[in-house]
Amino acid sequence: MTRRALTAAIRLIVVALPACLFGCHRQQPVASAISYTRVDAIAEKSGGNWSKVPPADKKFLIQEYGSGNERVATMIFNRRAARMTAMLRWTRRVDAMVERSGGDWNKLSDKDRGYLVTIVNKGDEQAAMKTFQERAALKKSKAQAHR
Repeated sequence: MTRRALTAAIRLIVVALPACLFGCHRQQPVASAISYTRVDAIAEKSGGNWSKVPPADKKFLIQEYGSGNERVATMIFNRRAARMTAMLRWTRRVDAMVERSGGDWNKLSDKDRGYLVTIVNKGDEQAAMKTFQERAALKKSKAQAHR
């Protein structure tokens, strides 16, 4: 009898352990992957101010991103709004650099070049140059469109 009990216990462990380790975790469906594009759009529309968010959008943010909790939704909104504001700030600063240098990387001051390399592109000078050239090309195309 003890041999049967031991065999049954071993079988239970062999079957149950892998099932608990690998089978108990539900795989997240692709549709539940969080996309912040709507949050970003709401933040942009409201100027990054929670009190200026329309009630329908607040309700959406609370239900979809805050799981019914307004505090969580507000934290997510504020984080996305801060990110949007920071991106807008550095974009304006890079545009000012393009203006001052006439769109020429070699005419940038050391201070401006240092800002682009360290702050905007995390120490990558090639990426900084590419960012600068993209902003210069965008500014040039906008100027041509207005003619």
